[in-house]
Amino acid sequence: MATKVRIGRPFSSKPKNTDEQWEIISTGMKEIFNHNSSKLSFEELYRSAYTMVLHKDGEKLYQNVAKLITEHLSQVIQLKIVPRFPPGHNDISITEGQAFLQAIRGTWDEHMTAIGMFSDLLKYMDRSYLSYKGLPLTYDMCLNVYRDTVILSKEFSLKNKIIDSLLRLIHYDREGHVVDKMLLSKIVKIFMVLSAPGVQSKLTSLYDTDLEGAFLAGSTLFYRNESQRLSDCSAIEFFSMVKARLDEESTRVSVVLSPTTEKKVLDIVDFELITNNMDSGLISMIKNERIDALMTMYDIFKRVPTGHPEMRQALAAYIKELGRQIPSPESAEKSSKSNSTIKWVEAMLQLNMKFENLLTTCFNNDTLFEADINSAMQTVVNGCQESPEYVSLYMDHILRQQNKGKLDEDFNIVADKSIAIFRFLQEKDRFERYYKQHLAKRMLQVKINNEDSEKILLSKLKLECGYQFTSKLEGMFTDSRLSLDLSSAFKQQVLQKGISAPELSVSVLTSTYWPFSLSDNTSVVPAELESIVHSFENFYLSKHSGRRLQWLKNMGTADLKISFGSTTKEVNMSTHCMFILLNYFKEGNDPVPFSVIAEGSGIPPKELVRTLQTLSLAQDDTFQFNTQFTSPLSKIKILTISSAENATDKQERQQTLDKVNEDRKHQIEASIVRIMKSRKTLEHNVLVSQVIGQLASRFTPVPSMVKQRIESLIEREYLERDAQQKSIVIPQLQRPNNQQYQMGMEKDQRALQFTQLDQGWGNDSAFTYNQNPNWTREETDELMQLVKEYNHRFHIVKDRFSMEKSMVDIKQRYFQINRTLLNHREKKKGFIFDASREAKRIENIERLINRTQEELDNEELLYSQIKQRSNSSYDDRLYKIMSFNLEATNSIGEKSANLKKKKVRKEGVYLASRPLLKQQKIAAVLEEYGYKPIRMPSVNVMEHYETLHSNICILLDLKKSIDKMQLEIRNSDGLKKRTHTNVYHTPRDKKQRIN
Repeated sequence: MATKVRIGRPFSSKPKNTDEQWEIISTGMKEIFNHNSSKLSFEELYRSAYTMVLHKDGEKLYQNVAKLITEHLSQVIQLKIVPRFPPGHNDISITEGQAFLQAIRGTWDEHMTAIGMFSDLLKYMDRSYLSYKGLPLTYDMCLNVYRDTVILSKEFSLKNKIIDSLLRLIHYDREGHVVDKMLLSKIVKIFMVLSAPGVQSKLTSLYDTDLEGAFLAGSTLFYRNESQRLSDCSAIEFFSMVKARLDEESTRVSVVLSPTTEKKVLDIVDFELITNNMDSGLISMIKNERIDALMTMYDIFKRVPTGHPEMRQALAAYIKELGRQIPSPESAEKSSKSNSTIKWVEAMLQLNMKFENLLTTCFNNDTLFEADINSAMQTVVNGCQESPEYVSLYMDHILRQQNKGKLDEDFNIVADKSIAIFRFLQEKDRFERYYKQHLAKRMLQVKINNEDSEKILLSKLKLECGYQFTSKLEGMFTDSRLSLDLSSAFKQQVLQKGISAPELSVSVLTSTYWPFSLSDNTSVVPAELESIVHSFENFYLSKHSGRRLQWLKNMGTADLKISFGSTTKEVNMSTHCMFILLNYFKEGNDPVPFSVIAEGSGIPPKELVRTLQTLSLAQDDTFQFNTQFTSPLSKIKILTISSAENATDKQERQQTLDKVNEDRKHQIEASIVRIMKSRKTLEHNVLVSQVIGQLASRFTPVPSMVKQRIESLIEREYLERDAQQKSIVIPQLQRPNNQQYQMGMEKDQRALQFTQLDQGWGNDSAFTYNQNPNWTREETDELMQLVKEYNHRFHIVKDRFSMEKSMVDIKQRYFQINRTLLNHREKKKGFIFDASREAKRIENIERLINRTQEELDNEELLYSQIKQRSNSSYDDRLYKIMSFNLEATNSIGEKSANLKKKKVRKEGVYLASRPLLKQQKIAAVLEEYGYKPIRMPSVNVMEHYETLHSNICILLDLKKSIDKMQLEIRNSDGLKKRTHTNVYHTPRDKKQRIN
């Protein structure tokens, strides 16, 4: 219980009455207001206030102080503030506004100095009267008086004048005039210090209720006008001004206003200047390549939620517009279609590179911008229906240029650019078909000096689309390498046999790798070549029996020596040109009609037209050998009009498309089967969407085509339709009732004899003690039936099982059931007598009875050691849990000034050379309340150890709190005694000056 502090009489005379005491206090407060505090006695003023409170006049003192301060502030308003009133808030100049706010600041500084002294003088009233009554302390009361008398003065409306002047000066600052920001900051802090009237929470200030709202409203109006003014500026000037405004507001808030206002005012700037001006000059800045302006625009638009989305939308629309402006090769003339195709792809490359550079330099590699740019480029590239063919032709062009050594840039760079366009293709399977055709013609008709370029591009395609995409292309290179070795071996054989025949180099092509049709190659081989052709066929079939050779006579080249009068030229031409020359112009130069050549050569008309170097021929046109041909070159190459570097015509394109569609059917069916094998049952629409998603990396299948393939699989009984659930399912395969039908492992099955462990499954009790939350009764029945039907072939069971379960889950469930069944299997009835086992049992009993004394002693010794070791292990575990043999320590220790003696470490558990104090304190608490720790580790206690441990910790914390409280009470009593003594013996004439 707290003791009362009795105050002795400080004077020998009788105490003055409270009016006299207040007169002393009021006089001192007035002197403090007049800046004469150095003449006052702090002791006398404090004692006067102390006396009034002691004589129950605390309320009078409190009211008189508030009244005196109010009267003083009213005089200050009249003398110092009213003369500085601005003429009108709309016409306030910078000088007038600053003078008025400077007067407010002066009165505030004087008031704060005074209330600091008042608070010290009236500290006893704060502690003994105001705290008890729940009234504001002297300091808070003085602030409230200033707020009510000065700021919220109804007579002079100072609050509105202060806010108007403050906002007007901020407006001048925004317009670029020089303003005293430290003065503005001081005025704002006055509003932040003064609490709002009528609000219980002291955290709500006049700044929150009055000043901030007015500031934000003024900011909205200012930046709305600023937005209209900036609308006449160019885009570059607009963004530079917006960035400057944002920086200015951020700096202004940090210097003048509260940090909580920064986000609010910046949101206003964002909305008025950015959100309302989203239709800015993005396109013009891209056209003019204003990189700095685009970077600024990206940073500024990032501040508003709709900024970047609208930028991305405008950017994507602009890319699509630029793509539509690129002329399509389809509109070009037939003679220039090859060049227009190359130019179209190069234009796409330049467009892609342009926006990739913008993404890196201006848009900070933003993934959302990258996705929208790629999506727009994909739309542009695939907007041209024949883009897969054009991209393949472009790659064919750069590879031919590289082979000739005419490529200006590094091949790796050019290949990366072409792969960038290839990524945008949606029909990559069509590209593969065209690329395979162009690669075949390069390998067979053009002498490739270096395959490195081909392999580099092929590796990049493989990296993009995987091994399956390039497997056939790599097979074409394998055939080319093997053909070189085969031709070399054939030449060796011809030399060994001494056969006189033209030199023959053959490329043997695997039909599944190369994109050639064999039906149209019916051209007639000249008689001079028949023997060497038959020789190669016999040579090849002798090495590879069981294979069949078919000649592609239109894909080769020939070198002929032709005499033109007295000169001989070596001419390189296609095999069809050679066939025509040897068959029709070998002897003489008689004219031969086109119809005769077409009928006798066996060359298809289209190939014959290309061979004869013309675009249109009539049936009555004739040809003859030109014996007067002259050329300065000794070696001449005759080029045949080929589609290798030209876009294919409509007929060839349709044939290619038909082949692609046929391949797509197989790919769609394979995807359907893969999905259904994993899902077993699937709704029709879900299956269609999953197939489209799975094949998106190669092409985008049309939903109608996917539905057709599903119907085809249903007709062929690969799938079936579930009428009840409206879904597609895979039919469950069943074993035929044919006795001769074998399951593939029938021979091994005879050697494997599985024990029928699942006997007894099927009744309800068996499922009762085999329940599993992951398995239902129906799933378990199906599993047991399948295992029995397929004789423990778990790979077949997994394939036939209707639910999606792993092999491990199936085996674990099956053998778990069998273990349980074995444990619950009924024991066999009846007893079987075993004479040998009975004799062994009798022998063991006799040995036990007839033990010697030495054996008994050894047994006793072993038993005692085992018991001792068991007890020791048990005790160790208990010690580890509670450490009950440690002595308790006091929770509150008394400090001593004596020398500390070195403590002797006692028995117990120690960690890092320190005792486990927690266990010691718990043991001390238990001993204090009469519980012996040595009896704690019992079976009953250990069963509820967690609860017991928690309760003990709570008890320990409670004891600490009680001890702490008792200590504070003792300290408080001692402090009161010392205070009483000091007050009673204070000399009367001793004074303490107030500085």
